Amino acid sequence: MKTRQKRKTQAFTLLEVMLAVSILAILLASVGMATHGAIGSYNENVRIAQITQAARAVLTRMAQEIRTADSVENITSSRVAIFPPAGGSVNQIFYELSGGTFYRKATPAGSPSITEPTYDAADVLLASDAVVTVTGFALTKRSGLDWQGVTCTKSMKVVIQLQVAGKGFAVTTTVCPRRNQLY
Repeated sequence: MKTRQKRKTQAFTLLEVMLAVSILAILLASVGMATHGAIGSYNENVRIAQITQAARAVLTRMAQEIRTADSVENITSSRVAIFPPAGGSVNQIFYELSGGTFYRKATPAGSPSITEPTYDAADVLLASDAVVTVTGFALTKRSGLDWQGVTCTKSMKVVIQLQVAGKGFAVTTTVCPRRNQLY
């Protein structure tokens, strides 16, 4: 008569299965947290890139207007008036930072000159929101002597200061006015 031999079956115990599942859960949680952090960082970088691009576009436009202006005046620490050449479609151009919003107001040619512009939604260039705050605006002039020894404006530096998600930075341009110099 043949005797049956008992085969030992190989299987995992309940304790081993629970240990493997808990290690897998910890790994998945850490991957999820890393992914969440990366997505948050990506979204913040996209927002910073968007506002930086908008600020650069504003500065490019302002630089073009300064280059061709008959004169540029700092009216207050947060408002600049640009006076384009006569005969154009615009009389005056104002750039102003007020209440965290950066505005541009152009008065059409033929309209009376103004000293205190009023702004509406169409004049907004950069607006503060929950993530981005426009914290500063400055225009500084650097004077020098032309070839005849007459004092003139050699260059202007325009700075827009931003705060994005608690981090401050400045977008800057330097422009040389063409009409303010004697050649």
